[in-house]
This record gives sequence, C-alpha cells and structure tokens, in this order.
Amino acid sequence: MARPSTPHATTAGESADFYEALQELLRIYQFRDRDRACYGTVTANECYALEAIERAGGGTRVNDLAAALRLPLFAVGEATAKTAADLGFTQISTGPGTGEALSRLIADTLKPNAGTLVHLAGETVAFDMKSALQAKGFTLKQPVLYRAVPATRLPERALSLLNAGKLDGVILMSPRTAAIFAALVVRHDALTQASRLDCYCLSAAVAQAVEPLKARAIVAARPSEEDILALLDSEAASS
Repeated sequence: MARPSTPHATTAGESADFYEALQELLRIYQFRDRDRACYGTVTANECYALEAIERAGGGTRVNDLAAALRLPLFAVGEATAKTAADLGFTQISTGPGTGEALSRLIADTLKPNAGTLVHLAGETVAFDMKSALQAKGFTLKQPVLYRAVPATRLPERALSLLNAGKLDGVILMSPRTAAIFAALVVRHDALTQASRLDCYCLSAAVAQAVEPLKARAIVAARPSEEDILALLDSEAASS
C-alpha cells in the first residue's frame, strides 16, 4: 500500500506496481494434470487447484468434468467456495478459512466409509489434510495439481518504493508468502525500511512467518479476504 507523501505523492500506478510485484513472490501458474483427479467427494483448500481442474476440462483426464461438478465439495473458505460455484459445483460446504478447520468440518459431516475423498492441492501445503483425515479412518487421495515457485528477488520497482519510504503496509495471505517476503527483504538489505511497514496478516501463522522483519503485524479476526479488508478500513478510520 502506498504512503500518501508530500510534496511527491505516490501515484495509483506506483501502488499497483508494488501490488503486482508482491504477486510475483509466488508464481502459481505451473499447473499439473493428474490421473483420476475426482473421486467421491472433493476437498479444495486453494482456488488455484480449482483453476487447474477448469484448465483440464476440455476432454482431458479429469475423469469427466461434468460428473466431477456433481460431487460434494468442501472449500476451505469463502473465496474458494466462490471459485467452485463459478466453475459449476453446486454441493458446496464452506469452512472457516483454515485447512485444520476444514478437516474438522469434513470429519463432522461425512462418514469414513462413505467413499474416497480427493484433496485438490498444490505441491506445498500448510496443513497435512491427508494425515489428519486418514487418522480418522477416511481414504483420501491427494494429487498435486500445481506448484508455487518462489521468486528469488524483489522486482526493482517494488524495491525502489520500499527504499523510498513510500509504503505504509503490505497484505500477506499465507505463511509461505510472508516467509518469502521477509527473506527477500533481508536479501536486499532493506530490513530497516521494511520494519516501518504494517503487515496485515491473514492469520497468526502468517504473522509468525514475518517476525524477522520486526514490523508491526496486524492479524485478521478471521482468515478471510473480507476480514483483511476490514483491517484496512479500521486503520484508515483511525488515521
């Protein structure tokens, strides 16, 4: 987020540049197809996994996309649930925003002998859904549908804005993104500048990952996009 400084106010374009730069911390566009990606019930804890299913929908090995859309789907949170609905899923149960809470919802809703589950996820997961549900007697397949590749440096534009003190804060939506951001800040010797940022964190785990920056971490009341935006509204109102 850009700092409204004077006399050289940061432009909307500069703010957008930094946002795009942060998006590059994780490039989540390396999708993978897997055999038999759909079974009895679908669990999804990333929108990207559902996008991978959509990309594979044109006569591929996703075991008949139309049939898949008729399966019950458990989404980790509201954003994933919306993506699922946009794709055509109709039996959607929405969790409160974390993988651990989603596993509890599944265990409370389904019986282990009701059929095989498939967990649509990436190569790196924050919570071990497979082990958690297998421990409760469920059979779960976990095909890797995408991988997130971390950037090795901050883009020059982002670094320039950070060094110039034209940023007030950064929104961090996952522990891995926060850890990558913190590591790149240290790599660029910008720790002093970054320590002045407000880090708006999706969860306590995200806040913990950004601790090396020694910046102020503000945690959303719930792990949702709406609550992250509510943090920004609250900060703006109090400033």
